[in-house]
Order: sequence, then C-alpha cells, then structure tokens
Amino acid sequence: DYTASNVRAYVIDSGINPDVPEFAGRIDPASRDIAGSRGLGDDQGHGTAAAGVIAANRNGSGTHGVAFDST
Repeated sequence: DYTASNVRAYVIDSGINPDVPEFAGRIDPASRDIAGSRGLGDDQGHGTAAAGVIAANRNGSGTHGVAFDST
C-alpha cells in the first residue's frame, strides 16, 4: 500500500498546529515535545508545513502529503 496507512511519521521541528484540517484525527496520541517546554503547538509554522509535505490528508482540497494516510 502506497498510502502509508498504519505508518507513524515523525517530524522533529517547531511543532504542529493540531487545528489544521489536514491533520484532523491523525496526530498520534504519543506525540510530544521532545524539548519538554513548548508543547505541541507551532508558533512558527515551519513544523506544520514540514508535516504537511509528509502527511497532509488526501481530501481533494489543496495538496496532500506523500504519506497521506500516516499518523
């Protein structure tokens, strides 16, 4: 399967915006801030953009990630 279902993608960056529809219901509950002081939020936007390249939903709106069924 080329959709990456049942695959966890890891992004080490500035965080992720959990309110972006591209990631709705797909941010793994084990996700955490490895720096330990910022939480998952993404004030800078870069981490959300990087995660989108990998895992944005294939929903017919805009672009989708190369592993669009991953968490």
